[in-house]
Amino acid sequence: MNKFLLISMLGTIVSCSTEPTSPEEVLEEYMTLMSEGKCEDAIALTTESIKLTTQQSSDSQCESWEMEIISIDCNTDGNSSLCCYKEIRSSMEMEFGFELLKEEDQWKVAHALKPWPCIKNSEPELGIDSTILKEPNWNLGVQFINEYKNFVDTNTSVNRKIEWLKNSNFVSDNFLNHLQQMTDSANQIDPFIGLDYDPIFVAQDYPDEGFNLKSTDPKTNSMIVQGIDWVDFKIRIRLIENNGEWMVDGAGDVNPRVEN
Repeated sequence: MNKFLLISMLGTIVSCSTEPTSPEEVLEEYMTLMSEGKCEDAIALTTESIKLTTQQSSDSQCESWEMEIISIDCNTDGNSSLCCYKEIRSSMEMEFGFELLKEEDQWKVAHALKPWPCIKNSEPELGIDSTILKEPNWNLGVQFINEYKNFVDTNTSVNRKIEWLKNSNFVSDNFLNHLQQMTDSANQIDPFIGLDYDPIFVAQDYPDEGFNLKSTDPKTNSMIVQGIDWVDFKIRIRLIENNGEWMVDGAGDVNPRVEN
């Protein structure tokens, strides 16, 4: 066999063997390329349905950032894989949910920013013994979600929502920090879209007539609210006692802690 041909064949084999093949490998490659500012290369690892949006994002802004990948855990079922991705960025641990789909026998990043694939891996908050606290103020949680809903009825801007939450006295600093982290990370990954849903409602839409209380769990200071006109629409809210006053410490995808 021609020596040059043999070398070329070996080079092709080595090249193919280094391409990412599993959902975990594809997601690792995608996030690495994004963090290095190589958006065009990252776009090649996305599905056809989101290529246009991702291309628009990269055209408007493609900045690099320093990060260290902690873990990527994927749950694969046929041609779909839901992955929990965790990294350290700016000395802060961050987590995102990704959906990958198989197209033409290759795994592609199909959707990002929904953190719920990570919820099952969440660890309970340490240092709080909820059994010794008094009964949570469940009415506070109902009042919070309804007043937030009323505000969102006429204000869809993410920044205005965050400003309202800061001034509302309903939520803890931990809640605000987690929401700001989600928002900043979403804008970093996709400046064109950012968060493509409301993380408190865990949806883009919500009940028109507001919410009422469905159930409570004093052991975890958690409650479930459901839509008045949409009873299948449910949100978990977690409360925390702060200097004798109850506050919302988690709602929907924001600092959930408790496994759904």
